[in-house]
Amino acid sequence: MVIGTLAVIMDSVAMRKFTRVLILAALLVSTITCTKSTDKMTNESREEMARKEKEGFKQIAEASADAYSKMPYFPAQVSADAQFFSVQITATSSMFFTDEFDQHGLYGNGYCWAGIVEQLLEENNPALLKKVTLDPEADTCFISCPNEEVMNELAKALHESFSTKEKMLNVLKSADKSRLDC
Repeated sequence: MVIGTLAVIMDSVAMRKFTRVLILAALLVSTITCTKSTDKMTNESREEMARKEKEGFKQIAEASADAYSKMPYFPAQVSADAQFFSVQITATSSMFFTDEFDQHGLYGNGYCWAGIVEQLLEENNPALLKKVTLDPEADTCFISCPNEEVMNELAKALHESFSTKEKMLNVLKSADKSRLDC
């Protein structure tokens, strides 16, 4: 459903490029994870594997920059049908902010994003926070909304706060890290 929503938002060329980037990301993680048995790895080889993974994520983020620029609410993605409205922030978006998360010792998984969103809304728009339900998972933060108006308001608020690396860095600087599950 998310890819379908993105297809409506993005032109077909950008969508094909974005899809290729997602496939490359999956292959990168699979390749890095499967190349060596972690039981037989030395600390040096584990560090090398982590470095390669981080570098791969940076390359994917750079390759995705064009596709991200076409997403009107980046890093948030909206999804709606007749009865369900939600905003998602995925691990793919987190790749774009790898350096910013690393500077604060954070990973950027779904639980981390939920904590960041919760703190941001508590500070800037507590009424909006009361209208939504945060549902984090390992690599995605789903945020259920009661209607399309709330969904769009939330997506715009998140985009305004996280749309650039500089904005994201400012949010992470002010976040209470003890309340983040990263």
